[in-house]
Formats: sequence, C-alpha cells, structure tokens
Amino acid sequence: VENLQTQITTVNNQIAAANAEIKEIEEEIALKDQEIEKSKEKFKERMRAIYISGDMTGGLEVILCSDGIQEFISNTVFLEAMAKYDQGLIDELVNDKQGYQEKKAQVEAHKKEINAQKAELAKKKTELDAQQKEAEELKKQQEELNKELKSEKEVTPY
Repeated sequence: VENLQTQITTVNNQIAAANAEIKEIEEEIALKDQEIEKSKEKFKERMRAIYISGDMTGGLEVILCSDGIQEFISNTVFLEAMAKYDQGLIDELVNDKQGYQEKKAQVEAHKKEINAQKAELAKKKTELDAQQKEAEELKKQQEELNKELKSEKEVTPY
C-alpha cells in the first residue's frame, strides 16, 4: 500500500512538472504568435509601399531612368538593399512559422504524455483502493476471529 502511495505521489509530481513545462511552452508559442503577427505587419507595409509607389517591375524603371553612372550605381545599391530587406522579412516569417509549428507539436506530445500518466495514476489509485478495501475486510475478519477465540476461551476453561 505504501509503495503504491509513493508511486502515485511520484506520478503526481511528474504530472505537475509536465503541466508547468506545457504552460511555459504555451507562453513561448504565444510570443512566437506575436512575432509572426509583427512580421506579417512589416511585410504588409512593405507590399503596400511597393503598390503605392507603382513599382511593380522590381526597380527596373528606377535603374533605367538614372541620369548618370553615379545615380545608376546609387539606385542599384538602394534596390539591392531593399531586396535584401524584403527577403529578410520573408525569411523571418518562414522561420517564425516553422518555430511556431514545432512548439505546437511539442505541446501536443506533452499533453498526450500527461494524459497517459493520468490514466496510469487512475489505475494505480483504483488498485490502491481495492487493496485498502481488502485490507479492511481482512482486519474485520481478524477482529471477528479474535472475538470468537476470546468467547471460546471464556466458555471452555482449561
């Protein structure tokens, strides 16, 4: 009985630790979700700016309309920087999304693990209850036998 109680306590502690870990991971997921939303907003703003400027050619018009070699080089450097910035936004969105999905899968795995531990705990509690009930019945039988022995001793003196 004591062994089962110790095991139940251990399982309860494991479940509490797993619940704490899940809470921590869920908080990380919420932060990732916020990061994704910020990245989406940055990207939307950039796409809006491109649309408003009317530059759907990727800057080709800016380069071709340069008045001299110095302006051509300057415009090319500027467009390269914008392209790197745009690619950085896209990469950030992709990485955030992958991290989000990984964390979410991790939480689901932990939840399954906790549910299995809870089922095991319920089984152990049922076993413990049955053993305690059996022990109480045996104790009652022992007491009844002791009473019978005592009454027989009183009735038949040696």
